[in-house]
Amino acid sequence: MLKKFLALLVLVFVAGFASAQTVIEFATWGGTEDLAIYEELISEFEAEHPDIGVVLNHIPSAGDYEQNLATLIAAGAAPDVFFINNISLPGFAAQDAFMPLGEFADEAFLEDFFPGHLDAFRYNGELMAIPRDISNLVLFYNKDLFEAASVAWPTAGWTWDYFMAAAQELTQDTDGDGAIDQFGFGYSTFYLFWQPWIWSNGGMFFSDDHGEFTLNQGAALEGLEYYVGLRCDANVAPTSEQAAERSASSMFADGDAAMIVDGRWRVAPLNSNEAVDFAWDVALFPEGDAGSIVDADGSGWGISSTSNAPEAAWEFIQFVSSPEAMAKWTEAGIIIPARRSVGITDAFITPDVPPASDEVFIEANETAIPTETFEGWGEFVNLLNEGMSEVWLCATSVEDGLAMIAEDVDDLLSDYR
Repeated sequence: MLKKFLALLVLVFVAGFASAQTVIEFATWGGTEDLAIYEELISEFEAEHPDIGVVLNHIPSAGDYEQNLATLIAAGAAPDVFFINNISLPGFAAQDAFMPLGEFADEAFLEDFFPGHLDAFRYNGELMAIPRDISNLVLFYNKDLFEAASVAWPTAGWTWDYFMAAAQELTQDTDGDGAIDQFGFGYSTFYLFWQPWIWSNGGMFFSDDHGEFTLNQGAALEGLEYYVGLRCDANVAPTSEQAAERSASSMFADGDAAMIVDGRWRVAPLNSNEAVDFAWDVALFPEGDAGSIVDADGSGWGISSTSNAPEAAWEFIQFVSSPEAMAKWTEAGIIIPARRSVGITDAFITPDVPPASDEVFIEANETAIPTETFEGWGEFVNLLNEGMSEVWLCATSVEDGLAMIAEDVDDLLSDYR
């Protein structure tokens, strides 16, 4: 039924492309503003390429999108071009869903992209998609709380020692009732927000070939123990009870957490929240023994391995990934651009709108690396959450929590290896 519907849909659109020699289908998710930009770009592309027509298959929800995409691929009806995030990419690449882009994307084309971010879209060493946006993490801080505590604002080269000292000074009982009501750092147990502590300490979740689980040893274990210790030992970060079940971002917006690690997506809510009556800014993630290393994740465009028009598909990807096109999403406040040249322009840098240090989101990418995703990433995260559940409650050690799942993780890696 699905295949018949798609065939009919394509026929209807093709009828409108009577003069076009080639018609390609493009699938993506995205909200209303995102869709409007795509529609504008497709019109511009078709005007410049009258021999190519583009059918837009828009599925608003990212979750529904991946299910639908998997169904289309399995049915042999994959779109010529599809949008994909790097976390999901290995699962699709393992099914030979992508056409490697080596024959299309030369070094001159790729030099404007951050190398670490391009790595996020490689599979077995081959580039499978061209990135549009970057999702990374920086340190958000409440400038007013820092000033009130006579603590210097974070600067380039800020280390974990400086971070801890600041967090301790900023953790206070402000009303004198004997209970801490202002914390130096807002806490999250989701892996995205603590993996930089692993990497910046010199550790990794896995060996390079994903053959060995390494989060439970050496620098990786030490980095995770440091992060857990912010809550369970130093108490510069709240327990769930102390946070009253509020998220780190909520505590920051309420003025009850002086620092959080978060992404660009936090900027718009902070600026639109009338209750946020304090000055704030962003800084690079504090440096550990290995430096300041955050994630270089994001989304991009790939070509289906079954496309009958790969050259036309590549023309379209070149167009929507151009600096001019990428600037449209950037100016709309939707993305951190994957291109350096766009990130350093006023399309992204907005001096009159917080944060004042927009450039930090771009600088962070110079040393960023992608999440260590693989085909079984979802299954691994489920195991990780299971092993860490008691750790986050300060009821068991990190070492013991990870030991509980080590054998299952090794089996999982073996299955996919």
